[in-house]
Amino acid sequence: MNIYKFYRAISPYFRRKRFENFLNKIVPTPNDKILDVGGYPRSWDYVEHDLNITIYNLNNIESSPRYSYIEGDARDMPFADNEFDIVFSNSVIEHLGSKEDQTLFANEVMRVGNKYWVQTPAYEFFIEPHYIAPFIHWLPKKYARMLIPYFSIRAIMTKLNKVEIEQMLSEIRLLKENEFIELFPHGKIYYEKFLLMVKSYTITNAV
Repeated sequence: MNIYKFYRAISPYFRRKRFENFLNKIVPTPNDKILDVGGYPRSWDYVEHDLNITIYNLNNIESSPRYSYIEGDARDMPFADNEFDIVFSNSVIEHLGSKEDQTLFANEVMRVGNKYWVQTPAYEFFIEPHYIAPFIHWLPKKYARMLIPYFSIRAIMTKLNKVEIEQMLSEIRLLKENEFIELFPHGKIYYEKFLLMVKSYTITNAV
C-alpha cells in the first residue's frame, strides 16, 4: 500500500462527515456561488449535491465538467470583495507554513466571501495527520527533524529524504484553538472529536 492509498483508507469517514456538516449547517443552494480554496474535485464526491463550485488551487487540477477552476495563490486572490456567497476550505490553512501567511490567507477568505467555512486539524490532537505520527508536532523542529524518519508513517512509507522532510517541516504549521479564533474573530468554532479528543476545528460566520 502506498501513502495515497493509506490516506484514502483512513480519511473518507472524516471528510464525509465534514462535508455533511457543511451542507446541513450552511444549507447552500444551487444559486450560491461557492469558492473552494485549496480543494480538489474528488473531495466533493463524498456527498450528493448540485452546487455552483469554483475550485481555487495553487496547483494544476484535473478538469471536470462539474466545476470551474482557477489557479492561484490563496494569500492574494484575484476576486472582488464579497464576490462569492460562500468560501469553503478544508485542511488548507495549516499548509501556509507561517503565522504571517496564515493571516493573509484568513484575511482573503473573509474578504472575498460573504460567508466562510474553514476547517483545519487541531494542534492539540496527539497524532499529526500529515506526518501520521504521534506527538512529534509538539516538539521543537530540531527534535522533530530527528524523529520523523523513524516514527512518521508517511516518511517511512514514502522514504522521505532530508530535503523532503525539511520541506514538510517548513510547510506544515498546525493551529492552536486560540490562534484559529484570532484569525477569524467573528466566527463560531465547531469541534470534530475522535477518541474523546478534539481532532479538528471548523470556524464559520454563517451560523
